Amino acid sequence: MELLSAATVADRLGRDPSTVRRWCRDGSLPGALRVGRDWVVPASSLENWTPPVARGRRLRLPDQETLAGLARRYLWWKTPQEALAAPWRILAQAMELGDWADIGRLEREAGRATLREALRRAPAGTFSPRSWSFWHVRLGLAREPGKVPASPRRAFLANPESAR
Repeated sequence: MELLSAATVADRLGRDPSTVRRWCRDGSLPGALRVGRDWVVPASSLENWTPPVARGRRLRLPDQETLAGLARRYLWWKTPQEALAAPWRILAQAMELGDWADIGRLEREAGRATLREALRRAPAGTFSPRSWSFWHVRLGLAREPGKVPASPRRAFLANPESAR
């Protein structure tokens, strides 16, 4: 098992080492272990992990009218009322399929912190690999496309008999 220092994790994620240490201390970073005065993190725990939203930044969802309009365009298989029950899904779907005008409106109305949270909460399979990379770089979660964490994967049962 490869262990990474807090400084190495910070470099990979494009964050300050003190932020990574805070995540370790708070338990936000899975598998983090205290070694002396610093922290180490298993490299495997970074694969499907998305950094938490910055403290002090309020998440604000767009108003119901905006969400309903997005739901009609990007969750067409549901009624707007059904879709409004899952606003984070509406945001994620709009981030994946939205046109430039809708994306700009989302960034203005919801803010980058809310879009980061929508990316973090997105169900596996919502984002294409290209969109996943784009949003991580655009929202400052990765410095460059080659350093983007792996997107969530759908898990299927290896043995269908075990589901019974």
